[in-house]
Amino acid sequence: RLATHERGAMGVEYRLADKAYVKMLLHALKHPTRAVCGVLLGSPAEDGAAVVVTDVVPMLHAATSGCATPSVEIALEHAATHASSSGAGTLVGYYHGNELAGDETLGHGARKIADAVAAVARERGVDARALLISAEKLAAATANNADASIGPVAVAAFKRGGGGGWERVGDQEGALRVSAVARAGVARCHAAGVAAAIVDFDDHFDDVAADWRNVAADDAVERALTELS
Repeated sequence: RLATHERGAMGVEYRLADKAYVKMLLHALKHPTRAVCGVLLGSPAEDGAAVVVTDVVPMLHAATSGCATPSVEIALEHAATHASSSGAGTLVGYYHGNELAGDETLGHGARKIADAVAAVARERGVDARALLISAEKLAAATANNADASIGPVAVAAFKRGGGGGWERVGDQEGALRVSAVARAGVARCHAAGVAAAIVDFDDHFDDVAADWRNVAADDAVERALTELS
C-alpha cells in the first residue's frame, strides 16, 4: 500500500508506504516534547522515475541536536544493515521533528544527520529527501482521533540545493501526496495508543531488550491500516 508522491518541483517522485508515514508520526507522538529523528528505507523504482519508501527506522529522541554523536553513528550503521538484510533496500532519506512546536526549520544538527544519510543514498544512486514533521499539523491530524478522521499531511519535504545545503521543496502539494488511508491511520493508531510501542535507539540503549526493529509496532500499524482500507 503506497501513498504516491507525484513528480513535480522535487524532480523525482517519492512513494511513501502508508506504514512508513504512520510510524514516522507515531515516533513524534510518543515524544511530544522532544526532538525526534529517523531514517527512510527504500529503493529506486524499476523505471528510475521514483523512489519507493517502504519503511522507516526511528533513531533518536534524546540526541538529535548533535551532528556526529556515537548514538547517531551507531543508529545509522544498524539501520543501513537492517535495510539490506530485511530486503527493505537502503537509506533513502531522513525525517526530523523539532522539540519546539512552532519550530518548522531544519536546524544545523538535523542537516548534518541528513547529510550523512544523503551520502549513503547517493552511493546507491538515490537523491535523498529530508522530511520535517510539523507539530501543528500533527496536532490537527490527531485532534479528532476517535473517528479516525483524515487529517492534513503533517510533513514537509526538503531537498539538497545546488550549494549542498537543504532547501524546502516549493510545491508541497506535488511533493507530498499522502493517501487518505495513511492519514486516517495516524489518527486511528494514536487513539489506540500504538505510539507507546514505538522503539528507537535511545530506548534500546537504555534497555537492550527493547527492539528498535519495531516488530510489535509494525503489526499494530498494519492491523489498523487493514481495518481502514
